[in-house]
Amino acid sequence: VLAPSGLVMAFYAAGGPVAVAGFATLAAATAACAAMGWRSAVARRFDAHRWWMLRCYAVLSSAVVLRAIGGLAQVLSLDGAYPLAAWASWLAPLAAVELWRCWPRRAPAALAPAARPPSTRLPQAASTTAAFLRRRS
Repeated sequence: VLAPSGLVMAFYAAGGPVAVAGFATLAAATAACAAMGWRSAVARRFDAHRWWMLRCYAVLSSAVVLRAIGGLAQVLSLDGAYPLAAWASWLAPLAAVELWRCWPRRAPAALAPAARPPSTRLPQAASTTAAFLRRRS
């Protein structure tokens, strides 16, 4: 329901064909991320599912980012920023997710298992922070 309605609404966007193309591509990206996340969950590949759903969240946050860009453009008196904002509002959050996913990760020395004597290691599920860091590495 979400992607088809976004695709229909894209054709009524102000800002000309550049904005229409940006919002239509946003609708397609939303559908693709949601579908890939669903497929990953059905296949029980939950790490992939988590990343696809994070991408979906990033593209869905475009409404908030679009308004922030629009407000900034109005304050700075930038005319004609809307077509660019139609693309930047979802590409910037998606790029942030991809950069975060590809960024090299290192556990802080205080949480690294090798940094602690064996007697003080946390049980496997004792700390949600430690579990999160294990999952990300």
